Amino acid sequence: MLGVAMLSLFLMIASASQESPVPPAFLDSPTAITVWIPAAMTPEEAQTAFTVSRSGEKLKLSSVKPLGSPWRPERPASPTRVVLPGSFQDEAGGHDWDPNGASTEMTEVKEGVFELVLRLPKGRYEYKIAVGGGWGENYGAGFVRDGGNISLDVPKDKTLIRFVADFKAKTIKNSLEHPKDVTAPLDDSAAPKPLQPVESKWSAFSLELAAPLAPSAVEDRITLTEPSGERRVLPRGFLDQPAFYYHGDDLGAVWTPASTTFKVWSPPSDKAEVLLYASQTLSLIHI
Repeated sequence: MLGVAMLSLFLMIASASQESPVPPAFLDSPTAITVWIPAAMTPEEAQTAFTVSRSGEKLKLSSVKPLGSPWRPERPASPTRVVLPGSFQDEAGGHDWDPNGASTEMTEVKEGVFELVLRLPKGRYEYKIAVGGGWGENYGAGFVRDGGNISLDVPKDKTLIRFVADFKAKTIKNSLEHPKDVTAPLDDSAAPKPLQPVESKWSAFSLELAAPLAPSAVEDRITLTEPSGERRVLPRGFLDQPAFYYHGDDLGAVWTPASTTFKVWSPPSDKAEVLLYASQTLSLIHI
């Protein structure tokens, strides 16, 4: 552990290097490790897929739980696709603010006019219009390109709403707020069918250690092994503990006619290097 180091001139802190091509996992508390994996797996598969070691000694896990939304395969973008990405996509079986989401893809009912029917719970939502499966072309309030989010207040649960985007008239209306212009749907037969997670797989997991790690564990090499390989477990939220606070007011550079002193507090670092220059003026090298 590198506590308060007193070094001359320029200081560089070298934290633990990432030796694996896969991204690191993160120690987010004395007992919790957060990891993203390249190949999604079911919670059942995950129970036996991870091994955590500290300085070569295997640590016992008390639980492995999925994080976030279930994984779904990406679908190719289409230049003619019109989607309503927003905060109601989770309710429709997709992912919120997904400009390529099938759960809120609109149907062209005549040239330049697209419709979508959704059944939404009570609440306040925001959304936009996205064209082509991405954010490159999107329309917000007032049908302004790259405009602000469109707001929608749904007064009661299970409300059926028809949305109509007219690219010729440059309007986005719905049957809840514009009942004279947009006919309210009688049923949700025209609504996109809810998407089911593919085999209920996840790409992110939280691993709970059976015993908490002491602050001194920051000095140890902690690794996580899963089907794609081994990776380092780097301290993240773990460093929020009071043990890692520095309460002094003397960090930084202190100059005197005799010397310059640098003080740094970096518990997870284990190495420091000093670079000396003959002149305070550095020349740029053009290649």
